[in-house]
Amino acid sequence: MLGIQLTKPKKSNHFKVEPENWLTVMTFCNLNTQWKYGAMGGCMGLDYAGLKVVMDLNVPKKQHQTVFKGVQIMEREALKIINKKAE
Repeated sequence: MLGIQLTKPKKSNHFKVEPENWLTVMTFCNLNTQWKYGAMGGCMGLDYAGLKVVMDLNVPKKQHQTVFKGVQIMEREALKIINKKAE
């Protein structure tokens, strides 16, 4: 059409993170060993004691509340995916 050839975009595992969300995303990534699982095998969520340690070490105190809320949003979405795969 009109002499233009369209190509499919290449699939990539990369994604853009807005600068204001960078600290939240990195905090979430640093929690990769802090997931709690129930006796029946389903993932229940993050261990918030571990989250506090990660935040105390890596997040300025004045940003704790904002990062915590962002991590909770990411946790809820991740739980949907994790528990769906477990079914």
